[in-house]
Amino acid sequence: AGRRSRQGEGPQEGCEPRPLHRVGLHESGAQVEGVEAHQGGEALEAAEAEGWAAPKKIRCWRSSMGTMVQRAAAELDLDVIASRRTYALLDWLIERNRDLYPKQKGYLAGPLAPTPDPIPTPPVPLPDAVQGDAWSWASLPIGLLRDAKDWPMGFSGLLPVPEAPDDTIPVPGLRLFSRKRALALAGWLGGLEPVRMLVENNQLLLEAGQDDRWLVTEMDADTTNAAQEALIRAREDGRGLQFISVQATPDDQRFEGFWMLRDLPEP
Repeated sequence: AGRRSRQGEGPQEGCEPRPLHRVGLHESGAQVEGVEAHQGGEALEAAEAEGWAAPKKIRCWRSSMGTMVQRAAAELDLDVIASRRTYALLDWLIERNRDLYPKQKGYLAGPLAPTPDPIPTPPVPLPDAVQGDAWSWASLPIGLLRDAKDWPMGFSGLLPVPEAPDDTIPVPGLRLFSRKRALALAGWLGGLEPVRMLVENNQLLLEAGQDDRWLVTEMDADTTNAAQEALIRAREDGRGLQFISVQATPDDQRFEGFWMLRDLPEP
């Protein structure tokens, strides 16, 4: 299965998220390697006929598919980014695993053989270029984030805000401040391809790219518990929505960087 949007997974420079053009190819495991790049070209032509601009890059979140995707993308002049910021694709796979595949002939639930437990990458401190002067934990009502496209901001990665039963559901977030280099910090942070935040022991971690794990900060017990509870509630009530912002100061009305993240299970 695959998908494209007019401007990738998230808009750039504060643009509004748009609907996605989706293409599904139904192949068995043995047939997957036989999928030709020309099929991708045909899908691009169909999308362009519907008014979609040609994409410039594609994100690949499954490392085992990297070589295959790289080969096909090269024939289509697409840049490949190793990143798990593929929330729309993950949503689609979750939907199909729930509603479509169980109805297919020969469907077997679960893997054919037990898969080994993944070994997470040990977290390392954030690069110096992404270290700010200060940080704070924050929350915003999920309904307010629907207006984020109208906020003054530099670098950004906005997402369609998921429907929620209550627009006051708090979305947890991390605010980073740098008086002298906020814009540069935001540019570096965007290059990391931020995916989601999580708490392990007393550490706040940022997962990014394909398998990177960055140590944001260590926290005391009270802050750790509050952050853990906020992230769990967002996962249960707000479909995993989170955010990271970069500003010069806490009172600055402009965001030099603003990203929405989602904590989603990988199929």
